[in-house]
Amino acid sequence: MDELQTKTRSAGAAREEDAKGASYFLVIEGDTSSIFPLPAEGVVSIGRGEDAQLRLCDDSVSRLHARVFISDREVRVADVESKNGVQVNGETIQETQTLVSGDVVSIGYATLVLRKPRGGPSRREVLDELSWRRRLEEEIARASEHERPLAALVISPGPPANEATPSLGSWASSPLHAAESALRLIDVVGIDEQKQLLVLFPELDPAAADRAASQLVSAMRSSFPSLRVGVAHWPRDGSDADTLLDAARAARNCAAPGVIQQANQTCQELQVGERRVIVADPATERVYGLIRRLAQNDLSVLIVGETGAGKEHAAFAVHCWSRRAAGPFVPLNCAALTDTIADSELFGHKKGSFTGPTSDKAGLLENAAGGTVFLDELAELSLTIQAKLLRAIETRRIRRVGETREREIDIRLVAATNHNLEEEVKAGRFREDLYYRLCVAKVELPPLRDRPREIALLARMFLNEARARQGRQPAMLSAPVVAALARHAWPGNARELKNMMELLAATVDDEVIELRHLSEKLTEAPPKTPEPPPQPLPRPRPPSSAVLKFLPLSEEVEKLEQSRMVDALNATNGVKAHAAALLGMPIRTFIEKYKRFGFPERWTPHSK
Repeated sequence: MDELQTKTRSAGAAREEDAKGASYFLVIEGDTSSIFPLPAEGVVSIGRGEDAQLRLCDDSVSRLHARVFISDREVRVADVESKNGVQVNGETIQETQTLVSGDVVSIGYATLVLRKPRGGPSRREVLDELSWRRRLEEEIARASEHERPLAALVISPGPPANEATPSLGSWASSPLHAAESALRLIDVVGIDEQKQLLVLFPELDPAAADRAASQLVSAMRSSFPSLRVGVAHWPRDGSDADTLLDAARAARNCAAPGVIQQANQTCQELQVGERRVIVADPATERVYGLIRRLAQNDLSVLIVGETGAGKEHAAFAVHCWSRRAAGPFVPLNCAALTDTIADSELFGHKKGSFTGPTSDKAGLLENAAGGTVFLDELAELSLTIQAKLLRAIETRRIRRVGETREREIDIRLVAATNHNLEEEVKAGRFREDLYYRLCVAKVELPPLRDRPREIALLARMFLNEARARQGRQPAMLSAPVVAALARHAWPGNARELKNMMELLAATVDDEVIELRHLSEKLTEAPPKTPEPPPQPLPRPRPPSSAVLKFLPLSEEVEKLEQSRMVDALNATNGVKAHAAALLGMPIRTFIEKYKRFGFPERWTPHSK
């Protein structure tokens, strides 16, 4: 009777505390249950030892088994290196896990059910950056499959209005508390190592996402007046998680205090003479920064990059940003130079020096006086021409074919190649002394496939420049087209992309370019990991007189689902989106079943 009265008083006290806004655990141990109120702030120790604040009697419970941290209406549980671990909703936790009302914590054979008071703002789960990226990858896979939009935001809150410097724990809740009223239930929030909020807006097209971002800024501005926000939209600003997040961060870096910056407005459009160069990728930005510095002196520059990567644009930038910009820029395709015409093309000739010439002619090196000579496809020069070119570079003097006197030349040399000249030197196909003369400074251009943010920007520029030449209005690229362009490897780099856009401009009359307008090589789905062959069915056993035992059909189906998910996860190296695609299962359903079956948080091949 006394025990019943004690439990009744505890329950009554808990209800009174609940009304005041306190949280509590309903503790079920053996055939008894009780209420354990939680403080508004602080730490509660759980275990079998006498010092434990919440003491459990089960022998499978360690003396100090777990700790519960309560702060700002947030409740977190942590395993303190216990022998048998801590489970939340049937899953063993790895470190610390945030709890919400109704979560079931299992410690040994004891069960703790968290109850939090009703009313007031609920605490949204905040993911770490790695977990947030995984959610972003899953949403991108779903958006790609169903052609649905999404947007990613990076928010730097800056100092709060009261100018206090919050701790990490209070900081993590304070900006989110300010933003909570403007977020939907399906929005995903994370925090990175720089204490910035990461926000994912599923199912919002650019216009709707921009409105949602504006509401978010309005909700946060009074508490964080100097916040800066960068917004990136899939697939316009990136077709994969890394590119999309990098685009949002680049936009955040460019944002003024209290302002939302769009990722597509952060690219640079460099005017290099009469040419336009789009720079959006951080690697390209730094390359052109290096080119600007190298241009200030007369050093010879070697530009290395794949065919079509923009080597001539880079060489022209060296010329235009140098003191020789007023002089001529003379490009020379070395692949077109044969030994029979090289002397005449490079150094010029005198009238009558050989069969054919009827007048004197200055060579390219002489014509470039005061300017820059661009030697493209440098590795194609023969060893004979390399020797003559080396002497001209060393002496800064040339002699026309048929003449005896030498002429001084005043030029800067910029060379380009898609070959590895160091390997060419080792193979004896390129002179080492010429290599070191031309490679005083080296600039390496990344291929287009490694500059994903620039693909869509360049495609739109090439397309609309071509349409403008035809006297036609600009056209748009649909979201599936942008995603398909981002997936392509572009072996021909920007030149291949430009040729494709010019073909589309000439052959498509519609104002929106759709997938049906693209060639098959761009619309083909990326190859899937082959599904493992089905296991042979066991031979049927002869009927037995014994009574056969059957599982319920629902359990049989569940076991089959679990087995097939394991096969798919092993086949895709644990990539859930790809595994779901192999099974033809929606990604949300796959994730739900993944958690229900108790699979490990991070899948490794052949996990069970």
